[in-house]
Amino acid sequence: MNKPQVKGHSIWLTPDRECGERLNQLIGTLAAYFSSPLFPPHLTLLGQLKDTPERILPVFKKLGQTCHPLMIRPESIGLESFYYRALFYKIEPSKQLLEMNHLARVQFERETDPVFFPHVSLLYSQEAEPTKRETLEELKINLIDSIKITGIELVKTSGEVENWERVEYIELV
Repeated sequence: MNKPQVKGHSIWLTPDRECGERLNQLIGTLAAYFSSPLFPPHLTLLGQLKDTPERILPVFKKLGQTCHPLMIRPESIGLESFYYRALFYKIEPSKQLLEMNHLARVQFERETDPVFFPHVSLLYSQEAEPTKRETLEELKINLIDSIKITGIELVKTSGEVENWERVEYIELV
């Protein structure tokens, strides 16, 4: 089965260095275990923006100026058959996080997108669910208390995960 391909750009909320290192280690462990791609830890605020970077960037910068750091809290560990949510932390939909998503939807004219599902992916894979459940137990993967979000990124997410690249980063203040 082929890996699904995404196109366009995505807006990611990214953790501070300490949380990012912990998540990177976990993502790396799972990627090695399942021979899956590595990717930076993030929460996708809005995905698959199809416009050109020249048109997206000014709107992204405006969004970045209105957003502030926040703590996000994992509620549970989720498993899905969807490649990009094979294994993830389901994130509590706090008022601040929902407002950031709403603002992004409005600014990018994406109000009719499907319902926002806040999560931080830990594994991109097509592995069967029973195998993932066994791995959770075997590797003793648990919830973490919180993740401090301090950045927002515009990322070109076209093609293979290995080819994704950061376009712009804004430190949230």
